[in-house]
Amino acid sequence: MTQFTYMFDPLCGWCYGAGAGLDRLRGLPGVTVRVVPTGLFAWQQAIQLERMRDHIRQADTRIGHLTGRIFSAVYFDRVVMQPGGLVDSGPATLALSILERRRPGHGIDLLRDIQKARYVDGRDVADPAVLAGLAEVHGLPMADFVAAFADAGELHHARQWAAQGQMLVDATGARGVPTLLLHDAAGGPPRQVPSDFLYRDHERLNLLVQAA
Repeated sequence: MTQFTYMFDPLCGWCYGAGAGLDRLRGLPGVTVRVVPTGLFAWQQAIQLERMRDHIRQADTRIGHLTGRIFSAVYFDRVVMQPGGLVDSGPATLALSILERRRPGHGIDLLRDIQKARYVDGRDVADPAVLAGLAEVHGLPMADFVAAFADAGELHHARQWAAQGQMLVDATGARGVPTLLLHDAAGGPPRQVPSDFLYRDHERLNLLVQAA
């Protein structure tokens, strides 16, 4: 079994761009992928959208050209151009934590759906109602999600999860997210996989797994 850890933020455009490569990696025989958020834009790290709007538009255009991922017009109209908006991944990180605690291994599928809801459908993925609907698709009843979302203990766990992710970024010398780590079968320290493997050099993921 070849084990990877994928570190991300649900509102990171580059993480969305890496989605096709991540799906390809997950589909390889004998591979497991653990997801860990880092809290890049979560809670106290949230940023006023007005401060990032130009950067977001430029970065999203570049990511789309590089990866072929869709950044829809409705996303730009409803999300990027939202007056007074925040880039706050805290609610989405909490939703992922809630699902992962109850259905281990399904957080990565919810992440994919959160990204699609934002970047393709132009939905507000900080809205608990939106997140509840997405989590329900993955087997978590809406009433259970709503109760967990309001629970202080669940929020504490989500914050700890993100803090652990940031500690892992720091410990491995990674430069932000997305970051993919390959774990050593012999128990040594994990090593970072080049980002291009996720964006466009997908075939090299196969070779990496075969050599692991």
